[in-house]
Amino acid sequence: MRLRSSLREVERMPGRSIQVTAGHSLSMTFLPKWLKQFQQHNDQFNVRVVAANIHDAVIALEEGSCDLMLVYHHPLAPIVLDSEKFGSLTLGHDAFIPVCAPDRRGNALYPLPGSSSKPVPHLAYTATTFLGRVAEIVIKNGPTACRLERCYEADMTMLLMRMAVEGYGVAWLPQSAVIDQLQRGQLVKAGGDEWSTRLEIRSCCSISNQNPTMRNLWKTLEGASLNLADE
Repeated sequence: MRLRSSLREVERMPGRSIQVTAGHSLSMTFLPKWLKQFQQHNDQFNVRVVAANIHDAVIALEEGSCDLMLVYHHPLAPIVLDSEKFGSLTLGHDAFIPVCAPDRRGNALYPLPGSSSKPVPHLAYTATTFLGRVAEIVIKNGPTACRLERCYEADMTMLLMRMAVEGYGVAWLPQSAVIDQLQRGQLVKAGGDEWSTRLEIRSCCSISNQNPTMRNLWKTLEGASLNLADE
């Protein structure tokens, strides 16, 4: 409730500006790089960013508390918005992969799928989170039964990542959130592509939004989205 109240009551930034509500992971990984790249080739504008879970982000968009919403999307866990009121565009994609700390030889300390006698300790998102639902879909649709023992829960990617680095178990995480840890060898993939899936990075905006800066941004994004679809 506090987050929703702050989203409604906050004053707009001065000058040409937009207000963005983004998923926690995207606000720390995708958004800063995307904004920098976008503003290098387009007009500058000020940005206020509020990190939120997807439920609160959708409410902020529906109530008009933000101009732009950035969230992950997966076809088997769709975010339902009225298409007559809200536009949606694809900005990119991210892999959703199982990771864990390496053993002394650099192999996965907890390789999937585990066994009934030696289940894999699972660092899980809480059940109400979007990425938690996606992880359950990946596990359910895996090539074989995955033997997991839930040992830790959190609602934020960075908390699960830190526990994985410390060797507590396997976590399914967006690849963009752990790319540095993978490159440094602090984390390795705990399973092959059959235990991973693809996430879409999606932007959403109210069709009735009257902020001229947002309207110009959306027009540019529509062109970029068409180019992405053609690739």
